[in-house]
Amino acid sequence: MKKIFIVSNIMLLALAMTGCIDRDVLDRKDGTSLPAVQELKSSLTNGRDASLQWTVPSNIPAEIRRPLSVYIQVYRGSTLEYQISLQDEPSAWNYTLAEPESKYRVVVKMQGWLKEKTTGISDEIYSPGQTVELN
Repeated sequence: MKKIFIVSNIMLLALAMTGCIDRDVLDRKDGTSLPAVQELKSSLTNGRDASLQWTVPSNIPAEIRRPLSVYIQVYRGSTLEYQISLQDEPSAWNYTLAEPESKYRVVVKMQGWLKEKTTGISDEIYSPGQTVELN
């Protein structure tokens, strides 16, 4: 019985040591980045028709293919209700709320692709998201 206890403790210790994550490697983002959308504004008409406007940043790195896309995520509470990628650098978007009495938030990000792909690294790049709350 004592041997089983010692072996299980050694296995648990080995599992704990190999389960560590090097956060520095995961959090580090080298290379080209996109700036966030600017001047994000929203309005709500009839209690359910949302309209969003923003400005596409002018300081896009030369390594990024143009035109860019805008990636939008709509959350009802904490649930992702809808997502879309809009082509050709739009600066506005409209959405009808399915449940107007619920709390909504919308995240807007720039989405682009590198002109030259590096082996082993994704060529798709997102900017940090800008968020607005509706109702």
